[in-house]
Amino acid sequence: EKAPKTPPAQPQEEDKPSWSVMERIELARDISKGFGKGRAAKAGRGVTPEEAEKRQQEMRQLIQRVRNRDGVKPEVVAAAETNLTRAEKLQIYREYQRAEYVLRCTREALPFRNKLAGRATLELGTVLDAQGKYEEAAEMYRSLLQHPDRKVRKDATRLVEGIEALAYFNYAKADSKEDSYFVKSMERLLTSFVEKNTENFDASYKASAEDLELERQLNRYATLLVAGLVLFPVAMVWILAQTAHY
Repeated sequence: EKAPKTPPAQPQEEDKPSWSVMERIELARDISKGFGKGRAAKAGRGVTPEEAEKRQQEMRQLIQRVRNRDGVKPEVVAAAETNLTRAEKLQIYREYQRAEYVLRCTREALPFRNKLAGRATLELGTVLDAQGKYEEAAEMYRSLLQHPDRKVRKDATRLVEGIEALAYFNYAKADSKEDSYFVKSMERLLTSFVEKNTENFDASYKASAEDLELERQLNRYATLLVAGLVLFPVAMVWILAQTAHY
């Protein structure tokens, strides 16, 4: 015979969970009723105009701090933008020394990571290039190869690659300072190319027999055309005179 099954042991009081699902729901209802008066707090409700204005002000300040992670004051940023515009106008009038001074002051007033500082450094390199300070301009471009701003870093990379390409072809710098290093180097490149490819080229023109025959025919046609233009009015006058006589 099979032994009777042992009934399961009854759970003791200490084994019972201290919080049941219903007890938690009831507790949540009591808290909502006690502190929220039984109402659910929805977005945009229960906020006074003063509190809403305060929150908006805090949000604007947070956005401003995120934009200026390097801690630059707004008045410094405004002054830097004004100086960049002023430097561009000075470059138009070829006042490179004054533009260099403005850009150096702007660059020193801003931290390296700032976008305006990167723009000022790029413009400073251009001004130095225009003055014939090629090595210093190249150093300015190379200093921006690791700049945080993507556009500044991209422009600096292109300028450095152009300088390295010119150095690879071993083109020396010209003595004149009217044009930039790039323009003068390209001029030397094109000059050497033309001289190399036209070394044994005779620029004098020698007409062939066919060209001479074509030239004679064109001259003959041109003579007939001029004669026709001159004789046609005379013939018309003579015809009209004969017609009136009869």
